[in-house]
Amino acid sequence: SLEVLAGITYAIAVDGYDGDSGEVALDLRFFDRARLANDSFSTSSLISDTVATIVGQNRYASREPQEPNHAGNPGGSSVWWRWVAPTAGVAVIDTEGSSIDTVLGVYRGAALDSLIVVASDDDSGSDFTSRVEFATIPGTVYHIAVDGYQGTTGDFQLNLSHQATDDDDSIAFNDDLANSRVIEFNAAIVTVSGHNRGATIEPGEPIHGGKTGGRSVWWHWTPTVDAQVVVQTSGSDFDTMLGVYTSAGDNPNALLLVGRKRR
Repeated sequence: SLEVLAGITYAIAVDGYDGDSGEVALDLRFFDRARLANDSFSTSSLISDTVATIVGQNRYASREPQEPNHAGNPGGSSVWWRWVAPTAGVAVIDTEGSSIDTVLGVYRGAALDSLIVVASDDDSGSDFTSRVEFATIPGTVYHIAVDGYQGTTGDFQLNLSHQATDDDDSIAFNDDLANSRVIEFNAAIVTVSGHNRGATIEPGEPIHGGKTGGRSVWWHWTPTVDAQVVVQTSGSDFDTMLGVYTSAGDNPNALLLVGRKRR
C-alpha cells in the first residue's frame, strides 16, 4: 500500500521467488483520498431525511487530535455526518450491511473538543456491526461518527431511521420548491425517503410526468462533477410521477425540464 501523486508514472515489477516462473495476476485498487470529504468533524456530510442509507468507506480517513473514542475504542479512521431531528421521536442508527467491524458514536455539540455523547456502540449489530437508538430533540443537530474497530478500514453502510413520537406526519415539510430538501452525494448510491401526505401544488408548478398530480414534494441536488445519474422511486408504496429540472432559484415558473417519468 502506497501513496501516489497525480501525473507521476510508477514502474511496477513482479518477479518469481528464487527464479520461479508462471502466470502473473496483478491487482491494483485505487482509492481517491479526495472522496473522503467528511473525514473531519468540521466537514461532515449532511443527512437530510428521516430515513437514509449511505454506502461509504473509510480508507485513508484519519483521527483528529481532540476526537473522542467512539464506543470507547480509539479507532483511527473515522468519517462524519450530521443530521437535524425534525421532531421529537426515536432515531435508530446502525451499520448493518458493513463489511468491516465498525464502531459508532452519536453526539451533540458545536465543537469537537466539547461533544456530548448521545449514544455509542461497538457490536450490538450482527457481524460486528453497530447499532444505537435514542430519543430526539426537535431542531437538534446530531453528529454521527463511523470508525473501524482499532482503525480497521474498508466498506461500510450507515442506516438511519426516525419515527416521530406522536406519529403526526400529516404535513410534508418539503411541500414547496423553496423548502426542498438537500441531497448530498457522499457515496455512489444514496437513498432518501419521505412522504407526500398533506402536500399541495404550488402556483406555476409544472405538471410532472405529463399527468395531473396534486401532492408534490421536492428535493434538490448540486453535482460537483459531470456524470450520469439514475433517479428512481423504486420502493415507494404508491403510483408516483417524477420530474427533474434545473433551477436558478425558488420560483416554480423558472424551472427547466431535464427529465420526467411516470411509473
